[in-house]
Amino acid sequence: MSPMSPFRKQFRFAAFLFLLQFSFGQTILYVSETGSNESGDGSLGNSFATIQFALDSAGPNDTIHVSPGTYPENIIWSEVEGVQLLGEDKETTIIDGGDVGRVMTFEGLDATSFMSGFTLQNGLASEGGGLMISNSGMSFEDLIITDNTATNKGGGIYLINDVGNKDIYMNNNLFYI
Repeated sequence: MSPMSPFRKQFRFAAFLFLLQFSFGQTILYVSETGSNESGDGSLGNSFATIQFALDSAGPNDTIHVSPGTYPENIIWSEVEGVQLLGEDKETTIIDGGDVGRVMTFEGLDATSFMSGFTLQNGLASEGGGLMISNSGMSFEDLIITDNTATNKGGGIYLINDVGNKDIYMNNNLFYI
């Protein structure tokens, strides 16, 4: 069996997202480097420019599709349950903390929340330069976590679970030291 072409892979993924939206009535929001937070509405043809803006606009169980590119952001994802944050490809969809803060902070998310298909790089924080996961039980898949720094603990990932047992699921992730 020959490998799937990148175009065919992207087409199948877009078709999957389209069918998902109609099957479950969920909103699918899109983010691209050429999008706009001012005039964009998050649709495929009028995407948002930042992942943070899409997360802030998302409702429970929405899906956010992020096109390939480098997104210079320091993201806080909290409180909205069931959001699926999907990067196009972990090699080409990059969230860059710019060495000015943590790349991503997750607060109080349950097991229905999911993130896949990103590189998280150049984070800098006292704890968890790449990711700080606080009281969350979400799932992570197909991530590259690299070149992140913590001055105290957890250069790549720092976990805090102080409200009981919440499982965090990680599958097929690459961590570089």
